[in-house]
Amino acid sequence: MSWLSTTGLGVFKAVITAISLASKAQAVLNAVLNANPILLVVSLVASLVSAAVYFFTCTDKGKALWQQFTDFLSNCVQNIRDFFSGLGNDITGFFTAAGRGCSECLE
Repeated sequence: MSWLSTTGLGVFKAVITAISLASKAQAVLNAVLNANPILLVVSLVASLVSAAVYFFTCTDKGKALWQQFTDFLSNCVQNIRDFFSGLGNDITGFFTAAGRGCSECLE
């Protein structure tokens, strides 16, 4: 039984040492990656996005602003759709009138 407890304790200490070394290696890797300016910018953007998501989904003011924004976008899309749906008829009417005008000139 003594051998088993000694071996088990040795394995346990080895695992603790390995976890400690891995933790320190991860800390060093994080420091190196955070020193990279591109990663700093990416981290900043990710932080801003997460703050915006929190603001627009969890606060009453944010929800109201988001509703106004989506209403505005919906209105814009509807206006663009209306413009282009009528544009085909306007172009057809223009060429029809131009064709009539040319045929009247030739008569």
